[in-house]
Amino acid sequence: EPITGVSEDALWDAMVEKIKRPDKFLPVTEVSTVDKQSQSGPFVRRSMKFIGPGPLNGTAITENIYQDKSTGEIRFVILDASDKETDDEIVNAMHRNPIRIEYFKRTVHK
Repeated sequence: EPITGVSEDALWDAMVEKIKRPDKFLPVTEVSTVDKQSQSGPFVRRSMKFIGPGPLNGTAITENIYQDKSTGEIRFVILDASDKETDDEIVNAMHRNPIRIEYFKRTVHK
């Protein structure tokens, strides 16, 4: 479904806000973010506690988050117990013409 009444830049800014303020969009608490740098560029390491209903209630989630405005993707890469990236990532993708958002999970074999 196309999104109307908002510019591409404003929509992207709202999507980026979710990186450091997930509590505005998701049932989470104890949010912590740290800006980091790798050889491939900047990213954010985020940890939080999920407090929504269901089997994940009370679960601590740690992830590395990468954003690329040119592709319209924000990738949330889940970390394992030893802080290593897993093959699972949640993607928030902004599509253009018409403007819309897609959310999905994918497995990327590294």
